[in-house]
Amino acid sequence: MKKQPLIIALTIILVAGFYGYKNWAKNTAPETVQNKEIYAESQNPQKEEIGGKVQNTEANAESLDNTAQTINYITSNIADISPIKPVLGGKWNVIRVWIIKNAEETNDIQAYIDYEDGHITRRVLATIFIESSEITHKVEAVFKPGEDDWVLIQGNDTAFGKSLLLYKKDNSTGKWQKK
Repeated sequence: MKKQPLIIALTIILVAGFYGYKNWAKNTAPETVQNKEIYAESQNPQKEEIGGKVQNTEANAESLDNTAQTINYITSNIADISPIKPVLGGKWNVIRVWIIKNAEETNDIQAYIDYEDGHITRRVLATIFIESSEITHKVEAVFKPGEDDWVLIQGNDTAFGKSLLLYKKDNSTGKWQKK
């Protein structure tokens, strides 16, 4: 009879230890990339990088609309845009770009940028400023993956609830396409 409370106590300790370890392992394990099919490389040979800014040539500025210029800038400068360094010597790759609807018609474009380095995935909300001679950016918010959605870890999500346009790179053509 005296062994029964001891067995119950040990069972409770084992169950609690299992759930505690599972929770600890989940929070300390490196984040994995759910979708590795898209890797972005710059497809814009006409740009010249100048001190972290992109200098537009006249032909480039006239031939690309603001959305194309924005995506080219993002894919070429994701290492500068991201406030977080890649893990284990990796390199950031843009997975998808969510442009705020109607923003593509202005010179200041807000976009959520999903990117990964093969180990972790992150998202930033950035405003891309397109002027006639240069393109610059400002990071508004930084996110990490949560259980069901992105979790804000820095800044303000000023585009929350706005309509979005999704752009992904087509692996067969190498071009970014609106989905």
